[in-house]
Amino acid sequence: MVFQIFTLIQISLISCCMGFYTYPSNNSDTSISTENSIQDPEAENYSDLPSIPDTPSSSASIVSLVLGILILTIGAAIWGYFEWSFQLRKRFLNKCLSVVIDAPPVIDSENNGKLLFVAGNLQVGMPFYLQDPFLPIVTVSEALLLKRQAEMYQWQEETVKDGLKAIDYKKVWARSQISSSHFKYHEDHHNPDWDPKLQNATFSCQPEAFIGPYRMSREILKKIPIREKLRLVHPTPTYESLNKYIIYFDDTYYYLTTQESADGEYKPEIGDYRIKYSVLHIGTAVSILGAQDGDTLTKYEGKLLTVESGIISADKLLERKLSNKRTKQYIFRIFSTLLLLIGFILVT
Repeated sequence: MVFQIFTLIQISLISCCMGFYTYPSNNSDTSISTENSIQDPEAENYSDLPSIPDTPSSSASIVSLVLGILILTIGAAIWGYFEWSFQLRKRFLNKCLSVVIDAPPVIDSENNGKLLFVAGNLQVGMPFYLQDPFLPIVTVSEALLLKRQAEMYQWQEETVKDGLKAIDYKKVWARSQISSSHFKYHEDHHNPDWDPKLQNATFSCQPEAFIGPYRMSREILKKIPIREKLRLVHPTPTYESLNKYIIYFDDTYYYLTTQESADGEYKPEIGDYRIKYSVLHIGTAVSILGAQDGDTLTKYEGKLLTVESGIISADKLLERKLSNKRTKQYIFRIFSTLLLLIGFILVT
């Protein structure tokens, strides 16, 4: 672009220069004889003037041509690679559809390496529990994860503009540390450091689970889609004090404070914490496509291990895989087509 602008400037300058030269008129009324013009030594001889070369635009054309060819090559390569990849994937999924078999109710060693379709309710081998290791004030069973959300009661500085500019301070529950060191009146409005053991945290475990006789490996459990929202764990009567904190609670939060209330009613103070817990229970219905490997399932031919929540037929699982691949392929086709169009414009 800069080169093209520079070339246009050159052309404009040369055109301006050419405007300073005055060429003789060819009108017959004002014609001068050849003889007189030759004999007049002071006559201007325009034939002796140096010729002004045309401004070459070939350099810009070459750059445009090379750039266009490069973009055409890239666009064609992207189109060819992803089209080839899509056709291979499509052929593989069609093959899977023709060879998949429903998993028998008992494990058959002859099916090792074959593509199996397993669907059913996810059963846990033995009861398991999730608990906050620092604050064992809540325990849940048969859950995929337990989430702790903590807030601290802190000072917050605000600038009030009501006729005159003024500084105001109020107490708020905040999800992160509010630094009071930059407060204008920080001596009287100090926020304590956040207890590192009371940060937001998520606790999870991977239990041993089965669908019928088939053991769910850690890889399968990680692939189970989490579609349900976290459910609030309602506080229940618990310890009155734990880890230097006195504990109060309501319908949503546990409150941790170091100041004991004289009347038994909780009133928040700067530096107090409130904690909310939420839990995600593992889904019960799961559909899986994978190769049998002993008592579990692995990737079929190193390519396919599909896990979905709910009871879904094998052909629908494979169609979803192909549909996702097809959507991506459309995106790559549009992108490569745009590249080819840009390259063609530059070349022509």
